[in-house]
Amino acid sequence: MLAIKLTQKHPLEVTDMFLNFLECLNKVLELPYKSNSQQDPQHEKQVEDLLIEYNINYVAQPNGSQSFPDFHLVDYNLDLECKSSKGTKPMWNRGVPKPGALYIFSSKRLSRTTFFWGHDVCPPKTYKRLIEQDNFIREKMNQYNDENDGDGWINYPRLA
Repeated sequence: MLAIKLTQKHPLEVTDMFLNFLECLNKVLELPYKSNSQQDPQHEKQVEDLLIEYNINYVAQPNGSQSFPDFHLVDYNLDLECKSSKGTKPMWNRGVPKPGALYIFSSKRLSRTTFFWGHDVCPPKTYKRLIEQDNFIREKMNQYNDENDGDGWINYPRLA
């Protein structure tokens, strides 16, 4: 059975609805590896099928298909993000794990699906520092690009 650590950030009342949610999460852990490419997000589709099967109230891609999160669970005010990799760790592209979000990671090499909280891999203090630094660098880069855009080339900072 899945062990969920309840925190003050996510005070989840133990109800039949919550037990149903835990059962759904246990089924997610049984999912085989699937790719989660932008063109064909199979891993997300597997997770969404289980959310539907277990009647979990959610909004898919609330901020667009390329933005966090993949799912917002309305009844729990909880964001889910699906990650997959042929290796052993997720790729973050442009961004870092969000504190308070639940990540579902499918690894081909490990042949398993796992969960982790964003704040467990990127503590809030580190997250805040990285975001502040990224905003500062982006502001400077945008200013530089605005001053030097005559040739069509720009610098693009990337937090990863």
